[in-house]
Order: sequence, then structure tokens, then C-alpha cells
Amino acid sequence: MTSDWEEKQHTPLQISCYVDGNPPPKIRLIRGQGNSKIIFEEQVDKWLNYAIESSQCYDSDNYICAGSSSAFNSSTKMFKINVLCKPRIDDSVYFKTIYGSKSGSNITVKVTVPLVANPAPELSNFTWVSPESQPNSTTILQGDVIYKHCIESTIEMYDRNHFGNYTLMYNGETVAKITIIPEDKPCPPVNVTVYYMTNGYINLTWISEFDGGLEQLFILSLQEGANWRVVANITDPGEGKLPHVEFGPLTPGEEHLFQLQSCNSINCSSFFDDIRVTVKGDEFAKTSLSVVFVFCFSVFGLLLIMVGIFVCFKITRGSFRQTGKPGDKNIDTKSHGMTQHYDDLHGTAREVAYTALGQSEMETTYEDM
Repeated sequence: MTSDWEEKQHTPLQISCYVDGNPPPKIRLIRGQGNSKIIFEEQVDKWLNYAIESSQCYDSDNYICAGSSSAFNSSTKMFKINVLCKPRIDDSVYFKTIYGSKSGSNITVKVTVPLVANPAPELSNFTWVSPESQPNSTTILQGDVIYKHCIESTIEMYDRNHFGNYTLMYNGETVAKITIIPEDKPCPPVNVTVYYMTNGYINLTWISEFDGGLEQLFILSLQEGANWRVVANITDPGEGKLPHVEFGPLTPGEEHLFQLQSCNSINCSSFFDDIRVTVKGDEFAKTSLSVVFVFCFSVFGLLLIMVGIFVCFKITRGSFRQTGKPGDKNIDTKSHGMTQHYDDLHGTAREVAYTALGQSEMETTYEDM
């Protein structure tokens, strides 16, 4: 048996121990050294065979073939198996993949990546792919066995642009991925605008900013003497969107001081600049009422004028009809007389009368003329 074996990962291995003796000795295959020794196999024979179908990094260790007999002294042979493998995550220990952090100057996150690799990896071959700058320090720690290692990196979180996914690479190949998420107080709201409404009411709008990585809400407070009273809690509709709140009535002509801030489960943001409001609700309402009154009065006056014109027209038309009735009657009478005369001329009796009178008379008259 050779003293050392070195094979690539996934190579099948078979370990055979031979011990000659009579009577046949007891053979044992032992892994490790010192207090970490483990008996893999044990049998009474001249041969002991142990197979590894697909060798892994964690098969790398010191091994001992030992034979013993009641009639003879024990005999041992130590050898080393070294399985070569590329760096990868060590599945036998906990690997934290998500970190939470605040952001700002002098704030850092220390990340740990447990690896197995044989031979030990070179620090210069490790690189981080990150949202912003590279971690400012990375070290390799050796584990309790030759194939266990630990990568420790310190990442500075200057601002929220440093949150996101970080990928650890070795010679251009991905080894591990971690994510750093924000766990911070939110940023104060921006672009606060006050809209004045009637009856002393106001409508406030603003733009929602970074929520610190947690659910946030907005708190609106009103100053009352030396104290501040919370007058509204508003749910965040999402970063970049437009929350709003309507509040009132406020005393017209007086200045009112409001404060608006964002809050989450960690803390509240700083206050937005003091919001000073002086409402003119009553004057606006009176002005609006006056405008409405003038408009209604104008419409009412116009209606009265139209009604007056209509009444005058009806009276004038009625007088005209009353004046025209007797004349209509005279005309009808005359028309009736003409009609009667016409009938006298054209009826049957009329024809007789016409004949009797005379063409002869007409002719006589003609002749007399």
C-alpha cells in the first residue's frame, strides 16, 4: 500500500488492508488521528476492503490499517487520502445568506462564507460582485481539517445604494451569494404641499421616500400651546407615490404649525420642515356665498323681465282680438248676402227667373240704348 493517495473529486476509491497471520488477525480501518479516530471497518481475515464510490473533499484525511492477534503484537500502517476539489459552500455548517443593516458613514457588515476546498484557495483569486464598491477587507481562515475554510469580508454601507445582492467568485466562477437588506429608520417625506379648501379645511400632499426596508406610516402633528397633538396616521402607498390627508376645520386668520414625519418599527425619521398654515376659510366662504347670491339674483331678475315681457305681449294680443271681432262679423254678413244673391241667380228657380226676365229685356234695353 502506498503511503499517500491524491485523487480528484468524484473519483471512485477502494481501500484494501492486508495483514498476514495465523490464526487470522483482526483487521480494522481507522480514520483520523488522536481523539478523532473512527473505526470504519472491522473483521477477522487477512483482507479488509472498503469502497468509496464517489470521493469528496470530506474524504480527505489520515487513515490507519491495523491488524492484531492474540498470539502476536499489533501491526499498523498509516496513509493519507487527499481528494482535490474546487471551492464550494460547506453544507455541513450553517451559512447565513441574508443580512440586515443600517446605512451611513462608519457602518459595516461582516459576512462569513464557509467553504470546502482542497488545496486551500488563494485569497487573490476571490472577488466580490456588489452593487457598489468592493468590500474593504477579505480574509481566509483555516478550519479544523485541511479542506475546511472560512471567508470573512467586511462591507461598508455608506448609503442605501449599497444594499442588494453580493456574489463571491473564485477565478470567475460563482461560489456563494448573499443579500444585504435595509433595516433602518425611514427617510422624511419630501415635497409637502398645502391646498386650502373651504370652511377652514386644508389638504396636505407629499412624496413618500425610502421606508428603511420596513413598513412605514406617516404621522401628522399639530402644535397646541407647548405640546404637539397627533391628528392623523396615514398608511404609506409606496416609495415615490403621493399620500395625502385632509384636516380641519382650523380657526381662520390664525397661524397653525404642523409637523410631518415617517415611522417604522425601528424608529421615526426627522421632521419635515415646520408646516405653517393660515387659513382664510370664512372669507372665502363669504365671497363664494356672495358670488352665488349675485348670480341667483341676476337669474331671478332676468326671469322677472322675461315674465313681464310675456304678460305685456299677452295683454296686447288680447286687446287686438277684441277690437277685430265686430269687423269680422260685418264681413261675414256681407259675404252671406253675396252668397245668397249668387244662389238666387244660379238655382233652378233662378234659371227660370233669368229666362223669364229676359234676355228679351236685356235685348230690349240694348236696343233702346
